[in-house]
Formats: sequence, structure tokens, C-alpha cells
Amino acid sequence: MTAEEFEQIKAIAQRPAIPVMMIGSVITGDEKQEDANGFWKRLADKYGFEWDSAEPISGKGHTHFTAIPKKQ
Repeated sequence: MTAEEFEQIKAIAQRPAIPVMMIGSVITGDEKQEDANGFWKRLADKYGFEWDSAEPISGKGHTHFTAIPKKQ
């Protein structure tokens, strides 16, 4: 990922978390996780990998990761 993309995910991660609560059938406070998932889905679409398969590469820094390519 680019340095700019890393700054975007870092900003999401640094936001304060709101406790997740279920009020009736409504779940509140899950926005941070949803935003992080959305970020990885957009990155996966851009680079062509399965969004939930990204793993860090030890010793390569925060912008390097490995992931399973999307099936064509």
C-alpha cells in the first residue's frame, strides 16, 4: 500500500473506539471496525486481492503485506 493509504488506515485505527451495544435489534458503536473493513475492501478492489486475507510481512514495514489474489 502507498504511504497515503497507510495514513488512512492509521487514522481509522487511532480514532477512539465507541463501546458496541445492542439496543433492541440495533447495534451501535461498531463504526470503527466497519470503517477499517471498508478500507480493506477498497484496497482489495484496487490491488486485486481477497480483502480479509491480508497479513503483514515480518520485517518489511507497515505498508507491506501478503494476501490471496482474487479469483478472476
